[in-house]
Amino acid sequence: MQKIYFLHPIIKHAMRRLFTFCLMLFLFACVREHGKKDVVIGLHTKDSLLRVLTYGLSQSQAGGADVFIAKQYNFCYYPVTGCVLTKELLDSINNENKKVYGALADKYGANWKGAYTRKVDSLLALFKQAKEIVGKEPLIQRLNRQHNNSLYYHVAPTDAANIFDVQAFSSDSDNFSTTFIVNLHTRKDKRVK
Repeated sequence: MQKIYFLHPIIKHAMRRLFTFCLMLFLFACVREHGKKDVVIGLHTKDSLLRVLTYGLSQSQAGGADVFIAKQYNFCYYPVTGCVLTKELLDSINNENKKVYGALADKYGANWKGAYTRKVDSLLALFKQAKEIVGKEPLIQRLNRQHNNSLYYHVAPTDAANIFDVQAFSSDSDNFSTTFIVNLHTRKDKRVK
């Protein structure tokens, strides 16, 4: 016969906190080099981008424009949890983000966030123009009517100035998707898929 062991609730809670602490320590381990400042914990080692930690469904309020501008500022948004989080985890996220924001201020100046926001807003306006051009396409207008005006758009800049990739797609059972290349300078688009 097997014995079943139950943990006392206080021990269970302490073990859960210890596990959370160890997990956070593992995820955000600091490195110290020859007496220099601590390397920012949020450093993404694969591509040397700083990580701004996020939580919830989506932290992007700018339709993805913030992701592209963040790379120009040498950081990325890094989701660490969903909508459910503890006070300890929220405090850890805020503490780590303070370090990343401090490193960004050291590199780009105290007003870096204002310049970042202006660039995001400018890129978002270009995204909107690209979507409007694609939205005037007869195919897109017809499909938008078919899908009860519920087409979604994913816009991404290309390496060329004023040229954007725009993907229009549906999320319903038809799973429609098509892609355009949009030139904002000429206000023309070309369907590529």
